[in-house]
Amino acid sequence: MQEVERSRAEIVSMFVAAKKMACRYGQIGLTEPDDIAQSAMLKLLRRKENLQSPIGWLAKAVHSSAMDAGRIASRDRRALWNCSIESLVVCE
Repeated sequence: MQEVERSRAEIVSMFVAAKKMACRYGQIGLTEPDDIAQSAMLKLLRRKENLQSPIGWLAKAVHSSAMDAGRIASRDRRALWNCSIESLVVCE
């Protein structure tokens, strides 16, 4: 496979676009929109093949990163809830 090189300006413009897309999701649990954008950019930059529509793929990666953050936040809430319920149970 051929290594794809991206210019600094292209990476910066794509990160700005990712941040704008991530702001639509807002803060999810402890995850800020900047964290979602960064995760999506890492997914994009790790791809080896040349993308025909990098902005379209970036939108999908941002959505995927936001859903991942939502699943993590949900898991954290359930774990916290279970811990608080267990602390209320009186041991005999």
